[in-house]
Amino acid sequence: MGRRDEGGATGRRAAGPAAFPLSFKIGLAVSALFIWMFARNLSAEQVGEVMRRVSPGWLAAALAAYAAGHVFRGLRSRLILAPHARVSWQRGMNLVLVGYAANNVLPLRAGELVRAVLLSRLEPVSVATGVGTLLVERILDGMVLVGILIAATARAAELPAWAGQAGWVGAAVFFGAMAVMVVAHRWRAAAERAAAWLVRPLPQTSGGALLRFAMRVIDGAAFLSLNRATLAVAALSIAVWLCEGGMMVFALPMTGLSDLPIAAAYFALAVTNLAILMPSSPGYVGTFHYFCALSLTAFGAPAEAAALYAVLSHLVHYIPVTVYGLIAIHRYGFGLRSVASAAQALAERAAPPPGEAPLPPTQDAVNR
Repeated sequence: MGRRDEGGATGRRAAGPAAFPLSFKIGLAVSALFIWMFARNLSAEQVGEVMRRVSPGWLAAALAAYAAGHVFRGLRSRLILAPHARVSWQRGMNLVLVGYAANNVLPLRAGELVRAVLLSRLEPVSVATGVGTLLVERILDGMVLVGILIAATARAAELPAWAGQAGWVGAAVFFGAMAVMVVAHRWRAAAERAAAWLVRPLPQTSGGALLRFAMRVIDGAAFLSLNRATLAVAALSIAVWLCEGGMMVFALPMTGLSDLPIAAAYFALAVTNLAILMPSSPGYVGTFHYFCALSLTAFGAPAEAAALYAVLSHLVHYIPVTVYGLIAIHRYGFGLRSVASAAQALAERAAPPPGEAPLPPTQDAVNR
């Protein structure tokens, strides 16, 4: 069987700044603001000095902890996708890393859609169902991060008021979102009636397509059945962030912050990853740095050392994931631009006309 049209449709433009002009400019403006707020008291000499002091041993430990977290992400993806397709943990991990790499080079967190489209090309899973699994995954991540934020806040003697407030607001958002997904999946017929009522004011064609898309997204939560697999997914979600927090802990001595408690590193992990949900430039440049440094200064870290910690942590996050993810997508026989272009037509691909089945996986994908 031949490979599918990588562009998704003839004449579609590749995703990029030209495809999302206003949103892309908003993201750049947000990043520019936080870059200025972050870098106004930071000099190139200070950055160079901390880079020269980086210990290979601590750097290796940080990278190992980060890699272990992605292994757990792959195992989690395998379980989340199990109701829809048999995916190995290696492929699950590769899909995660491809999505992260695309987020690092494309605007508007387009990596999430790139990942869903790539999954649909490699496995008999619709794009919308892939989006549903991603949505549940992100909600689980948010729940764990909020838990870490609240726990780290409880360990600190004095923190700004916003730290505690952010934890409880985040808990309401993410636990509420998970409750909605569980209820919608458990009572699917009622959820479909509610969704049909919501799209009723829309034209019949677009409303019907949106309804089909929404129901496939709900189908992505099929693993939420309170069984052993669900508990394993929850445990793996905790393991993911404990490992990634370990990377942040190992970065402390590399920037002269070994006196800070472990809670400071996990606090920075939670605040930074929740903050980068806001619009920003590809790779979260600016937002990552500002909120990471802000988190450590809340624990009493000197502003200069906290800023250098943020720079180093971002590099450890950015470089390995981007390189690995871009290599992985090419090993699967696709180009990032072609998959990103197909991601622009997400709703169309996820909601084919009635009676039209999702395209089967390519032979190349089956053999990999």
